[in-house]
Amino acid sequence: MYHGCLRLKPAGTSYGNRYHKGLIENDMLHLQTFATVFREPKARFVSNFCDGPQHHHGMSEEQKLDMSLAIGDVNNMDNITRWKVGLAFYAEQSYSRGCYVRMLTGSMCSDADVVVDQELTDRAIKNLDQFLFVGTSENYTATVDAFLRVAATALPAVDPSTFHANHGVAEDRWTYRLQPAARIEKTIVAELSHNLECERAADIMVHTGKVKYDDPFDQAVYERAKVLFETKFGRPDTDTDESGA
Repeated sequence: MYHGCLRLKPAGTSYGNRYHKGLIENDMLHLQTFATVFREPKARFVSNFCDGPQHHHGMSEEQKLDMSLAIGDVNNMDNITRWKVGLAFYAEQSYSRGCYVRMLTGSMCSDADVVVDQELTDRAIKNLDQFLFVGTSENYTATVDAFLRVAATALPAVDPSTFHANHGVAEDRWTYRLQPAARIEKTIVAELSHNLECERAADIMVHTGKVKYDDPFDQAVYERAKVLFETKFGRPDTDTDESGA
């Protein structure tokens, strides 16, 4: 896990973490080998805002500069009024929506030139239906357990003993071996959050309605992800995750 995002590096048997980069044309021939874990769209929105302009893949440098000037320093919580203005501005922008749809159809997460609509969303869901594994972070422990079972029996075989977690200091500092998902998994998510102070504040703003945010297209992808997981593995009890991931 890295910043709460799935990072899979099994000795060359996977492309690895995509960050905010979408599928490419050649990937469409191998979708049955892909794995993904989705966050609820509002949680992704909060995370992407607090990650800052530099990680908005698909935007031009000029667009990133304009965004940076508009939202200010997301890490600076001293001027909360200015920070709220920046969050509200970000919520109004088209590039803050449709990340899942873009990435599943060949574009980057924040490509402002790609217009997300129902047709593109239908294509995204069609591609998602072909994935080897689809999970959701709201059922985090069940997702990890199910993924390890799938990975252990997938062809070509994926060796779970080569999974690595990046602590943000030294690459491959820890190695996780095949075992049931444990409490430490959630601890890692919390420790490696981009910016806990920013994320907690933004989460409150969004979920109380003080900042309006709605992403119907990514929500449709997320709902499909939940159905795919429940169809294959049954309806899990929703995890209680103190990390807020």
